[in-house]
Amino acid sequence: MVTASLLAGIVNAPWKTNEDHQNLLLGPYNDELIDAAATLVADALPQLATRDDPAKHLDALPLRQEARDAQPSMRLRKQLYAHLRNRALIPDQEGKLQRFEELFYPPRELTSAPSLEFFTRWSAHPHRPSNWLHHSALNRNRLARLSISRRHRIKMNF
Repeated sequence: MVTASLLAGIVNAPWKTNEDHQNLLLGPYNDELIDAAATLVADALPQLATRDDPAKHLDALPLRQEARDAQPSMRLRKQLYAHLRNRALIPDQEGKLQRFEELFYPPRELTSAPSLEFFTRWSAHPHRPSNWLHHSALNRNRLARLSISRRHRIKMNF
């Protein structure tokens, strides 16, 4: 059975499926499994970050919702972002994970530049402030995931 969710990885559980085992059935049983999966992913996500790449875990977040997404996929995405809402998820300049509102973010005009080399050079400066987004989060896919994460938050300003 395959139900796409745009979440990196496989969620294996004793799902209730239709007769041909190709699609999840809607209902409280599968909803409970989806909610539990979202909690497990939210809890494990920071463990994917490394010292060399403190934003690596952002790659595991669902990138976007698509029109063909099934209802269980949308529920998983919604529950995951709900679980991540108040967690330390975003790496600062020291590589420590912080909550969204605890960091400053570079302007979109700079992050959409063809080269982000100046962010890497700035990260090597010994007197830089630590409360800014880590340069490893400044690639197209990670910034897109941060933007999606921000849309799922109520009070975000970056």
